[in-house]
Amino acid sequence: MSNTTNITDMITAQQETRKANERLIDAIESLAEGFALYDKNDCLVLANSRYRQMHAISADVLVPGVNWFDFLRVTAERNQFPVPRDKIDDWLAERARDRREFRQQEFRHTDGGWFFVSNCPTREGGFVVTRVDITERKRAEEAAKEADEMVRKVLEACPVNIQMTRAHDGKLLYRSPATVELLGNVTSAIDYYVDPSERVRYVERLLATGLVDDFETQLKRKDGRICWCSISSRLIDYHGEKVIVSHAYDLTDRIEMQQELERQRETLHQNEKMSALGGLLAGVAHELNNPLSVVLGLSSLLKETATDAKVVERADKMSKAAERCARIVKTFLAMARQQPTRTSNVAIDDIISEAVEVASYSIRSSDIGLSVHLEPGLPPIWADPDQLGQVLINLLVNAEQALHGWEGQRTITVSTQLHSKTGNIVVSVADTGPGIPKEILPRIFEPFFTTKEIGAGTGIGLSFCHRIVQSHGGTIEVESSEGGGSTFILSLPASDRIEERAETAEDELPNSTGIACLVVDDEEEVGELVAEVLRRDGFKVTIARSGEEALVQLQNRTFALILSDLKMPNMDGRGLFNQIAKLHPAELDRLAFLTGDTISPDAQMFLRAAKRPYLEKPIKPNELRSFVSNLVNNNT
Repeated sequence: MSNTTNITDMITAQQETRKANERLIDAIESLAEGFALYDKNDCLVLANSRYRQMHAISADVLVPGVNWFDFLRVTAERNQFPVPRDKIDDWLAERARDRREFRQQEFRHTDGGWFFVSNCPTREGGFVVTRVDITERKRAEEAAKEADEMVRKVLEACPVNIQMTRAHDGKLLYRSPATVELLGNVTSAIDYYVDPSERVRYVERLLATGLVDDFETQLKRKDGRICWCSISSRLIDYHGEKVIVSHAYDLTDRIEMQQELERQRETLHQNEKMSALGGLLAGVAHELNNPLSVVLGLSSLLKETATDAKVVERADKMSKAAERCARIVKTFLAMARQQPTRTSNVAIDDIISEAVEVASYSIRSSDIGLSVHLEPGLPPIWADPDQLGQVLINLLVNAEQALHGWEGQRTITVSTQLHSKTGNIVVSVADTGPGIPKEILPRIFEPFFTTKEIGAGTGIGLSFCHRIVQSHGGTIEVESSEGGGSTFILSLPASDRIEERAETAEDELPNSTGIACLVVDDEEEVGELVAEVLRRDGFKVTIARSGEEALVQLQNRTFALILSDLKMPNMDGRGLFNQIAKLHPAELDRLAFLTGDTISPDAQMFLRAAKRPYLEKPIKPNELRSFVSNLVNNNT
């Protein structure tokens, strides 16, 4: 007996199942990820080709039925994973805990590849392993990390301060060490600002344009001091927020440099004006020298020769007045040179007493009180007394003029003291007048600057004082307040020089009877004066009105002494010197100059190069005699 069963449906079902399995295998095989299925006994059921590629070193043992632990041991032993051989068992034990739980981990292969591995348990007790190659992502992350680290190192090391702040509230997101060093450690950028409204104005401009350059404002430094800073910034979008990337430049050094440049520019400007003033003074002094020489010389000769007592008295007054003019002219020349003309150890008390004597009559006649307080026992100063006397007279006259019309207290006080620290002699001339306005106080020592009415002042008095005091190595300053009077303070170094004892008797002339002397001067009166003084002492004097005439005289005879003016028309003293050196070299050692031009660079250069003695005009008879005496003594 036979039974026939229709298995068509079964075969169809089997075919459908096989096709479904094939479709599943094809789907698993087409995955970009590695895929492996292990059963409940940890044995491999299937693995796609991608999974095998990821385990290329151990692919030969990756066959269905292989135990997961055995496979992993092979991978470790073949150095697919960076596991030390003595740590393989520990590593496998750690992996065993992973397989029955859902877990995602990243593993690195020895060759540098990175893989993202997921373990997922199955309902039958097995587990599925998927592997994704994340090597490129890891490399990109590593590159980004290195780039971030490099940027961080650059920012940390950068001497320029950089910070990131939120625009709306100023919260600090990042600040470089240089920022902390300058502005301190705060939580909000608003705390930096001396005036918080300045940040509001700055942020409004930044939000409107997206950038700000050189926004200058006052910020608080780390130590609490206030400084001017220049802020430059850019607005960026960071994690959906408006963020400011900025740099603050401390302007302190630049401001100080600008102020120093301004001071140097002002100093240069002052020096240029003082040089112009010196040139003007030198020109005026030179033009006055010749007529002053005549007045000074003739008044002295008149005093020596007159027999009438009244004539002698008048000649003496003329001589003293002329000598004072001569000292003033020489003071002008000294200021033009910026050095004193006749220095010695002098007592400041004596200089002040003489200045007060000159100015006191005018001061007291103006109903102004004058008091003098001199500290006793002050050391001497090395100075030209005539020049410092002019300074003090000028300050006293200025103080008197400041009190004219002043309805308050009218007093001038002159005082001296020894500075306890510097050892300088300090002289103060104070008045109780209206003071000097702040806006003009920095300019009072400028040449030609004056606040007096036109015709009442030249603006050269205080500049003269400034120049004279500087030439003595001292300083002159002023303290003043409106309505509180003014005080001019002179500080002069005490002398440390031992002055040579002067000869008690004047140099005596050798027997000058018949000594031939040639006087060369284009100014007739000056030449005649020099000749008269020398003739009275027994010289036989010949006068030449020019350098050319002097050469004619030298062709005819020799002279024991030749006195020549330096500045003459046509052939001047320099030309005469060159011609004598060329034609009459033996006479060159007998040549000397009488000149009022020792200030010009050309004259100074010539006198230094010629190395011949010279006497400055205006000429006083006694100075001329002493000068000639030295020349004759040296020549003989």
